[in-house]
Amino acid sequence: ISLDNITIQNTGWDGVVLNGYNNIVKNSSFKYIGATAVNISGGDRYSLTPAKSLVSNNVITTSGIDVLSYVQGILMNGVGIQAINNKISDSPDTGILFIGNDHLISGNEIFDVVKDTGDQGAIYSGRDWLGQGTVIRDNFIHHVYGIGNLAASAIYLDDQLSGITVTNNVIANVFRGFLIG
Repeated sequence: ISLDNITIQNTGWDGVVLNGYNNIVKNSSFKYIGATAVNISGGDRYSLTPAKSLVSNNVITTSGIDVLSYVQGILMNGVGIQAINNKISDSPDTGILFIGNDHLISGNEIFDVVKDTGDQGAIYSGRDWLGQGTVIRDNFIHHVYGIGNLAASAIYLDDQLSGITVTNNVIANVFRGFLIG
């Protein structure tokens, strides 16, 4: 499935939910989304077969207007999903949450997220010793503060997550750059 140059706005729940292989969401706009803007999953974690799915060149703003916690601009779940060159802003919670293996998160601009929650990150994952192989590179993360004692981190690799490569990101005007649990 390929969704190209679409506008989705004013949803009561998620903007787009795709599961499977070779799915593409690109050059699109998401605004006033009730929960998660792009929920994409696929691949096989047992064999590490990649989904070969792509979320690219999208503008995602004002997600999580009805559900304030544990909602994302982009949720990636599975193996081999790419989030490239997206602009994600104005969310009560995470910009990108990834679960699984061998994802690529690259060239994204993420700002003004984690506005109404704490102990969260602009890019977040955790609680998965087997969730290895993801690369987080060349992103620009700025103006992320969160609330509460733990507030927000630009990149948060939580609770024994391992095997993640983070390189060449620009992080500015945030409460905390990295939190590695």
